[in-house]
Amino acid sequence: ARQLDQTLADAAAQAGIVGLATAVIVDGRVVWTRSYGLADRERAQPLTPQTAMNLASIAKTTIGVAMMRLVAEGRLDLDADINRYLPFRVVNPHHPAARITLRQLATHSSSITDRRDFYAALYQPVDAPRPSLDALLRSYLVEGGADYRAENFLRVAPGASRDYSNLAATLAAYIVERVAGESFDAHTRRVLFEPLGLCNTRWNRTLPEPPGLPQSRLYAQDDTGTHRIELYALASYPDGGLLMSVEDLARYFAMLLSGGALDGVRVIDREALAEMQRFQWTPQHKPADYALTEGNSGLFWRTKFNGERVGHGGNDPGVAAEMLTDADGRVGIIFVSNTSLHGDAHRHLLTITDALTRFGQDLTTKPDSHP
Repeated sequence: ARQLDQTLADAAAQAGIVGLATAVIVDGRVVWTRSYGLADRERAQPLTPQTAMNLASIAKTTIGVAMMRLVAEGRLDLDADINRYLPFRVVNPHHPAARITLRQLATHSSSITDRRDFYAALYQPVDAPRPSLDALLRSYLVEGGADYRAENFLRVAPGASRDYSNLAATLAAYIVERVAGESFDAHTRRVLFEPLGLCNTRWNRTLPEPPGLPQSRLYAQDDTGTHRIELYALASYPDGGLLMSVEDLARYFAMLLSGGALDGVRVIDREALAEMQRFQWTPQHKPADYALTEGNSGLFWRTKFNGERVGHGGNDPGVAAEMLTDADGRVGIIFVSNTSLHGDAHRHLLTITDALTRFGQDLTTKPDSHP
């Protein structure tokens, strides 16, 4: 543990990371949570395991959990036309007869694509007004909407290509919202965050720092150094607008690695979670442009490092994060940085990933050891 502590502190310093939070889970048990550096450099406020941090796209895994809960209840069908669940109609204008499914949304193969200018404009100051998910998606995906363009969809048919889409993920969250009968924010708090006792977790839809929830500031590197950037919120908040402390994230990940239950509280049916984590593509059934030698996809769950690890990462202005496990799911590792890196600084993230993984793997051979 002392060696890991020093390795992480050194890597964070060498990378120029302002604040780094880390965790390790072994066999469903959180064995390590530690933070380094500052949550607010200008005020010299230390980062702690209880500080809420932006997670970027790690948030998408909560869409998968919420979606698969409803699948288990028979309220959603992964392979049905999504228009069964929508109050408006979504079709690829290049393939109007082809249906789009939840399974395609969750594997980023729906043919919905993020138009760069539109998506970049969704990053707004936290106090800026934001449209509802309904209004946002109608504008972008429904013919006649203010932001509708044929190029919002790929020219290939749904299922034919993998194209990572934040807006497709938000559409899946909106379907959860519609079927559940409550906002995605409220639904995930009720069925996921509160049952797990996640006290330092919220969706980034309100002004920062409500009472009792300190939030890390954000920093970004460029050729001239590391600079503080303004806090922001996303109109498409389910795809990357989650704030969570590393202490809470470790509990959440432990639940995902323990078949959907933690401390006697079941959050999701074991079989439903297994389907979320199952590799969906085979040589005979996969997007034509995706090589299985590069990895595979679950439902808002994916392989990383050419298939060596599984989970989800997150990258946004001021955020670099990973939530990963090994092939057999025994060791889970987390790191969340409040600093987006530039150039060679990225190599230190691999050092952090490897050090956390080795620590967890060592503990699997020493079941009575404690950090």
